[in-house]
Amino acid sequence: MGTLSSVLLIVLAALANADGIGKWWPSSRFWLTALLPLSGLLGVGAIITGILTIIEMAAYLGFVRLAPMVYLGFLGGGVLSLLLGLRFGYATLLTWFGSKLSPGLQKSGDELQALLIRNERNLSFLGLATGVFCLLLNVFT
Repeated sequence: MGTLSSVLLIVLAALANADGIGKWWPSSRFWLTALLPLSGLLGVGAIITGILTIIEMAAYLGFVRLAPMVYLGFLGGGVLSLLLGLRFGYATLLTWFGSKLSPGLQKSGDELQALLIRNERNLSFLGLATGVFCLLLNVFT
């Protein structure tokens, strides 16, 4: 998971818990409100980077023996990026590809979206922690 992917994960995790972060850090409300209209495109970008990170970590499976924390951190970052990306990018993907989806696939997507919305706060905390961890790994290594 690269530096840009880590920053994207942090931004989406902050958007997922914008109310809580706005109470804790009031000056962030302006920036979170300004980024909210871009959340769909940021979500699609996070889906792409999450899938690429998961594929990359599957390709480097032997790396888990050398540095398990780095491997698990990057893999967790990829999974959380994919989940938060689906949370924010699902509506954008529906506008782009909604007519090409079967009703069963669209129903499954709607159910997954509802599940992600219910667990948004937990995903936010996990995304912030994992995103900061991956960002620090990229900066200091």
